[in-house]
Amino acid sequence: MHKTRKSILKRKNKCKVNSNSKLISKIAPLFNVESSLQLDLKFQDVNNCMKTLKIELNNHATSRGLLVPSWCNEDDSIYLNDGIVTNYNNSVNVIEIRPIIQINNGDILNMYSYRNKCEFTIGFSFPKGEKEPSKVAIGFVSNIENRELNVIGINKISRTENCSNNTSKCEYIPIISPCMISVVDCLYEIVTNASNNLGLEVYSRRNRKGIWRLLIIRTTEIPNKRMMVIIQTSYLSIRDYNTISKLLIEQLVFCELEEPFLYSDYQISSLYLQQSDSIVDTFEGGNLKLIWGDEQITYCISNTTLNIGPRTFFQTNTQGCQILYSTIKDLVILTFLGSSNRNKLIKERYTNKLYILDICCGVGSIGLYLYKSLETLRAFYPSINLIGIDCVEESISVAKMNAKINGAENTEYIVGKAEDILPNKLSSIRNEDADFLAIVDPPRCGLHKNVTKALRISSNICSLIYVSCNTKSLLSNCITLCSAYDPQSEDSKIKPFIPKLVIPIDIFPYTNHVETVVYLERDKESIGLDNEIKGKMTTINPLLQNR
Repeated sequence: MHKTRKSILKRKNKCKVNSNSKLISKIAPLFNVESSLQLDLKFQDVNNCMKTLKIELNNHATSRGLLVPSWCNEDDSIYLNDGIVTNYNNSVNVIEIRPIIQINNGDILNMYSYRNKCEFTIGFSFPKGEKEPSKVAIGFVSNIENRELNVIGINKISRTENCSNNTSKCEYIPIISPCMISVVDCLYEIVTNASNNLGLEVYSRRNRKGIWRLLIIRTTEIPNKRMMVIIQTSYLSIRDYNTISKLLIEQLVFCELEEPFLYSDYQISSLYLQQSDSIVDTFEGGNLKLIWGDEQITYCISNTTLNIGPRTFFQTNTQGCQILYSTIKDLVILTFLGSSNRNKLIKERYTNKLYILDICCGVGSIGLYLYKSLETLRAFYPSINLIGIDCVEESISVAKMNAKINGAENTEYIVGKAEDILPNKLSSIRNEDADFLAIVDPPRCGLHKNVTKALRISSNICSLIYVSCNTKSLLSNCITLCSAYDPQSEDSKIKPFIPKLVIPIDIFPYTNHVETVVYLERDKESIGLDNEIKGKMTTINPLLQNR
């Protein structure tokens, strides 16, 4: 039985320990909350999202005089407490929500330090109650004081000040890898020395003067323990650029030769220097240049090898990514081979072809993982084709490279907006006897409204898997995808989607965020009901009679 959010928060407050760490409160707000309560909070967030979706769709339909989708009339969803999905295709009017999947391999340190990517601000810290900064800090922005960013530092001096009583606990910071902390400590020494001795000062957001701005670190463990480090500065003179490049190479990279375990057995394999004069702190744009090492860093997810560039997206929890992709794979197999009738239908088909549409594909990670892992489906779909779409040219370039590395044939990657490419691409293969599966894994802001509309009107797509890290944007997108069918404005072949199965995954322990996998399929119930719907529409809403 899942608790209400109010009762969970009440228990949460009782289990806090005596910790005054501003740093932990900023980056891991649920660190002092017992694991079961964290999971309950996140499950409740997903459950509330689905309940709100039903309410919003009901209101949307009734306010327009449309027939309310029958599945929106159900009061509750079905919870599968044993974690096993059974015959969900037979349940028309419910959303089945599986228990939240916990990411835990038994290694406490890895569980605490799960992030493979962190972005840090190079700035200043403000003493409590003071209006002016006093010290350089590398870490996370707490707030803005007097038009200057107040940074909670994770460098050694700052984290000692930010932790309560026992400072030794600060050597390990929740969700951040120890090797990243070591890089921050080394960079802090470089930055302060360059500021004091060379006049290369930390960038002031208030005065828009200075040099050092941002730091980003990526880590990987398989096949080797490697790090990619990107440092952002303001635009530099040629002389200062050469000086800083030399400092970073000698004191970040080559210092490992003198102290082999400086970065907790990791090695820096890529070092980038980026120059930017952007008013806001962002790694987008700017002049990015590799000054030492390899252009990319490599991750292995099961049998799939993925090269990741400095600006391309990848899941920030590698172990969680493995579980996420495996969950999606199992869901795809269940979707297409979930019943004996389905198997019989596929076997009787003259042409057996499956198109996987990886929308917002990034470097192609989900699509390539599925392409290599769906051996069970190949008995029924001898031809599996993968189409990836992304608006970032760099991501598509890396995706093509990853396809070659993984020996993935029948793949196509296209640069552009999904809302422009999707209709044209589907139109070109509309007459093929094939099944279509679309997968979307958008950023936290969700899919652009034009992309959701394109998915909605693409009648070829009968199965859709939506991967979300933000239940608010998930709700917004699902309202567009699932809103009531309007025969006055929509083609009779275009029916709304229904969310059939929801799987929450705790990829971000100690934070309020949760990853959610939602399987949606076309509403087969409304097919053939156009006349009935039109009749009810004009009865309910006379304003529509003159349309």
